[in-house]
Amino acid sequence: MFVILSAGESLRHSLLVIEPAEDTPLSTLYFCYLAQEAGVPEGVINVVAGFGETAGASLTAHPGIQCMSFAGSPEVGRKIATACGANLVPVKLQLGRKGAAVLFADIDVDEAVEALTSAITLNTGQVCCTATRWLVQESIWQRFVSRATE
Repeated sequence: MFVILSAGESLRHSLLVIEPAEDTPLSTLYFCYLAQEAGVPEGVINVVAGFGETAGASLTAHPGIQCMSFAGSPEVGRKIATACGANLVPVKLQLGRKGAAVLFADIDVDEAVEALTSAITLNTGQVCCTATRWLVQESIWQRFVSRATE
């Protein structure tokens, strides 16, 4: 879960708070270390590690949230949507852990096939933001499928 807490009147003066899945906090903590090494000032990116029922629920209900993003299960997404709705907080939910690509006839089919087939096989497809559903415009469908199958 990513939330932006306001420390001022605009997003320019805001803080990023990340509440990682309880079984994978080290990768997020390492990301923060790398961000600090790259020059991101201390305190701009913050991590709240814990269980969703406590840490996540507390963050979701915080009155200072300006916007929220969550990738995970539909069950937890419903809880987050309810809390954000009650506080009138914009929220982006990526539920079911899979994304979609919408492909229109004006694309470079070869380039799109290369990018999507590489992405879907990255980490054997275990990436929550990978486009695993491809919605392809009918006029390029056959060429796209033929090229992707290759």
